Amino acid sequence: MSAHKMSMIVAAMILALFNQSLWQEVVSLSVDDTLLSWLFPISLFFIFFLALNIIITLFAWPGLFKPVVVTLIIISVMASYFIDTYGVMINRDMVRNLFQTDVREASDLISLGMITHLIIWGAVPAFLIIKQPISYQPWFKNSIHKSVIVAICSALIVTMIYSGFKQYSIFLRNHRHLRHLLTPANIIYNSTSLLKKIYFNTPKELQRVGLDAQAGDLLQNLGKKSLFVLVVGETARADHFSLQGYERETNPELKKADGIYFSNVSSCGTATATSLPCMFSANGRRSFSNEKARHTEGLLDIMQRAGVRVVWLDNNSGCKGACDRVEHEDISQKDGDELCKNGTCFDEILNVRLEEILKTANGPLLVVLHQLGSHGPAYFKRYPDSFKRFTPTCDKAQIENCPQQNIINTYDNTLLYTDAVLADLIKLLKQNSKKYDSAMLYISDHGESLGENGIYLHGLPYSIAPSAQTHVPMYVWLSKAFANNMKLNTNCTISKKSLPFSHDNLFHTMLGIMDVKTSSYKKNLDIFEDCRK
Repeated sequence: MSAHKMSMIVAAMILALFNQSLWQEVVSLSVDDTLLSWLFPISLFFIFFLALNIIITLFAWPGLFKPVVVTLIIISVMASYFIDTYGVMINRDMVRNLFQTDVREASDLISLGMITHLIIWGAVPAFLIIKQPISYQPWFKNSIHKSVIVAICSALIVTMIYSGFKQYSIFLRNHRHLRHLLTPANIIYNSTSLLKKIYFNTPKELQRVGLDAQAGDLLQNLGKKSLFVLVVGETARADHFSLQGYERETNPELKKADGIYFSNVSSCGTATATSLPCMFSANGRRSFSNEKARHTEGLLDIMQRAGVRVVWLDNNSGCKGACDRVEHEDISQKDGDELCKNGTCFDEILNVRLEEILKTANGPLLVVLHQLGSHGPAYFKRYPDSFKRFTPTCDKAQIENCPQQNIINTYDNTLLYTDAVLADLIKLLKQNSKKYDSAMLYISDHGESLGENGIYLHGLPYSIAPSAQTHVPMYVWLSKAFANNMKLNTNCTISKKSLPFSHDNLFHTMLGIMDVKTSSYKKNLDIFEDCRK
């Protein structure tokens, strides 16, 4: 048998026999009663088959081909056994557990069923492949043949993905967990990633920022009465805020509050992993680096160094390193709370926890509330039923199967709920006015595409991302006492609401408005610098 024919057989065998959990999940998530819907799992299988065939073909050389093929089969058999038997997913944490297990723990997993599975599906095929004579072409012909196969498979993959890009992109983003079921890619990728992190990444020293930070005279005089709440929104796009001019009333409560809406603000990135650490960094978007940010102090470190108590409350997926060295609390899955259902909590839980903190705390205090906001694609899970105002809605995570207007209705309901949560937060701050002189700033991490030009969700490269993903809302509320004590001219702050700003301004505006003195502060990036008397 030729090596290239064997490559196709092995690729098909691995995908068909050792990825049963993957295909069951794909079918259950994508298939209904129509013939067209069944074509999606079939096309996905064909794409994965072509990709795996390319990889195996590249190793089709004498002395190398059989060891690689046998290794792939053994890895796939072992992974499929644990996935199918125990319902586990092979991610980095699971691989880390594998590397750190001892003989006693490993022996507990060995059973007759596992041995039988490995023999039938692993040892027997491996033995047959080892015994099977394989024919190889001369080196030059083999290279040409490989190039043709790789080119044809690649062209077919690109053609199929391009023709169904909307469905593929939404489905795979919507169900990211499927990558932990794709064998043997899950084992190989997570193993190499973990090994690289453990053995090849040189530990980097934390870069200190703002070592000269100290409380200014205004902050010192305000003392324990100073309270600032910074709310980090999630996936809120500005053009769906009625305060921005959107035809639907998505901000009825904030409209009645005496705050300032900033209509021309852009994000640092199009995904939380970039935008969140970037907005707390002293570096602007153009010079920001995730790698550097992981080893560099940010806004919260400087605030803490100046004597401000910093508390991060999270109802999302973590602070991406921004809060690693300050008080932080994950309340995203608070057990037994009526605001938490199906493994997630409504954002009201943040206000509830803040109220508890304010009962015993004293200033100066900076609290960051990281909302779940409008996180997609399961928009319908982000608000209580009482906020289901715009209908009909898309009450499922597979938004690609919903009419666009239903998706928009559901998304707008999330903004309506965010509006109510922010309004309740302002009421809470007012109720504590005797103890605190307070202020609040809300800003979203990035926006969201809702089907415009066939684009959904977010995460496109910033250079080509639509404004729906980069134009974000920002809202500021200042109590009269806070504005007076910090010498802020409110008429001046209102005059800024239409000027162009971005996440780049947040770091320096927060230092300025809290009166924290440091050489890291740049007054030209402070939105309110010229509004202080």
